[in-house]
Amino acid sequence: MGRNPHRLSPQEEAFALLYVAGDDDTRGNATESYFRAYGGNVTRTTAANGGSRLVKRDRVRTRMATLREEAEREAKARLRSFMAEASKAQTTLINAMLCEWPEGTTDQDKRSAVEAAKEWLARALGPTGAQAGKGTGTVQVLVANITTGDLEALQSGQSALSGGVEILSLPAPK
Repeated sequence: MGRNPHRLSPQEEAFALLYVAGDDDTRGNATESYFRAYGGNVTRTTAANGGSRLVKRDRVRTRMATLREEAEREAKARLRSFMAEASKAQTTLINAMLCEWPEGTTDQDKRSAVEAAKEWLARALGPTGAQAGKGTGTVQVLVANITTGDLEALQSGQSALSGGVEILSLPAPK
């Protein structure tokens, strides 16, 4: 296999990917990233020395900087999308709570909008994020105090929220 556009060997590319975007064991860990990139057939001492050498190599550092920039762009795009969806869900739930809907909104449209907002909240907050109050005429929604750390967790694909969470019961749309 030939060299990639970054002039890295396949093992150097694998090392850079593991070091920047690998799992919890490899991300930021030169020894473990080297160990995995070079097939695990090296000693830990060799992996430690090789990993230390690679993080200092200019072309590997350049590739890792490019990977970080790409990850940051993707995270910002996911956050923008998340915030747009959050705004739409928030507007829908406020309309339901205040029973204030744009003129001409049918009852079916109201029910559909609230259901879509609940589904979005369930995805955003995890498996127990939002649920209908069965037979109570209410919609129960978990409302979270989202912290900066939570936004970073959401950027990385996690859904756990560390801020306070409370249950808000809203009247179901009629």
